[in-house]
Amino acid sequence: MASSYPQLTLDELYDNYQYKVVKKALMREYPWIKDVWVKEDEINKYSLIFLNIEIDPVMLGEERGWTLTPWVLSAYKNGKNYNGMYISLFFENVDREDTRDLQNELGELANSVGKSPAFPKDLLLQGGRTFTIGDIHVNRNGPSWF
Repeated sequence: MASSYPQLTLDELYDNYQYKVVKKALMREYPWIKDVWVKEDEINKYSLIFLNIEIDPVMLGEERGWTLTPWVLSAYKNGKNYNGMYISLFFENVDREDTRDLQNELGELANSVGKSPAFPKDLLLQGGRTFTIGDIHVNRNGPSWF
């Protein structure tokens, strides 16, 4: 069965104005976000486009008063990649509500760009596709910590 949403190549997505604005907005609003990207094998898997983010966990922890888990701190210091679906996996003794709220803020910001009446409709992703937050990474290009 063919998908009901327009298919995109990674280059088409990265050239899309909406994607560029969302990426810039996330990185400007949250300075601990160091990169935003989409996995090529997932771009057309769902109607949602999952934005993976690379973070500086030390910077985020200092901003929020959170303590890194020992394994994330070790991975970070040793240049190893650690990733997870939830921010709460990176920190010890955090209120899950706080991390969930932060993750929801990221998703809301990613979606607010396309919903703004000021955003030119001809520059939106085709087919009503929207962004959501995917995996969160530390040292994205480093070797795996496990």
